[in-house]
Amino acid sequence: MNTSNRLKAERNGKNIETGTYTLRGNYMISETQKYMLCKRKPKSNKPADYLIQIQPEEGYISSLYSEVYDGWIDTEQRAEGVYRFDSEQDIYRLEIDRETGQASIEKECI
Repeated sequence: MNTSNRLKAERNGKNIETGTYTLRGNYMISETQKYMLCKRKPKSNKPADYLIQIQPEEGYISSLYSEVYDGWIDTEQRAEGVYRFDSEQDIYRLEIDRETGQASIEKECI
């Protein structure tokens, strides 16, 4: 994990760290964190993708939004493998690059 970009935000006792993660299948892994990228059943009214934390504690983090939504300042076009999620009142950007086997989480400025 790129410790120079480390930022922790509390969400129900779980830490979200910004930086680079190694992808292994649907898992995002760093030295201290492990997340799993999941899909909901097709008939859900919520976004299809969501993020759960596996280590150091297990638990749901957030839905992953792949489109720009009202209220978010960023007006970028939708991009493959780019998601946003919220934790408390903070918004994060998740980029997944399956070709390089890496993912990154960055906190967005509001």
